[in-house]
Amino acid sequence: IDDRTRQLRLLEEMMMTRQTDANALLDFKPVHTGHISSGFGRRTDPISGRTAMHTGLDFAAPPGTPIYAVGAGVITYSGRNGAYGNMIEITHGNGYTSRYAHAQRLVAKKGDLVQKGEKIATVGSTGRSTGPHLHLEIRRNGMAVNPARYIALR
Repeated sequence: IDDRTRQLRLLEEMMMTRQTDANALLDFKPVHTGHISSGFGRRTDPISGRTAMHTGLDFAAPPGTPIYAVGAGVITYSGRNGAYGNMIEITHGNGYTSRYAHAQRLVAKKGDLVQKGEKIATVGSTGRSTGPHLHLEIRRNGMAVNPARYIALR
């Protein structure tokens, strides 16, 4: 019976870890309408006309479109942030953060715990922006990485 109990505890622990890992994946699509209007990488900046690094993905969508968390985590920033305009940052653990910029309205507040797929803001055109869109960044240990490697784009 002791072996059976130990096996069941191990199985339960494995299932809980797998569930936690699945929730921590940064794979949820942040907007359900609209399209990618600018990809990650070097591009011609639409405002300055100069070649510059674009550190995220831009999703063009109508103002007020819901923005969802790409993964579970803690809101570490919710407010106005220079060129980002109204922005939310989520810390997901393991060195990962996600940023959601140019929002019209911020729903989540600093310190909130959010789940993958939870509404955190709405699409807007605040900060340095040419029109309503979500600018999504994923950072690993502070360095921008291509969000298309993580999130579901369909």
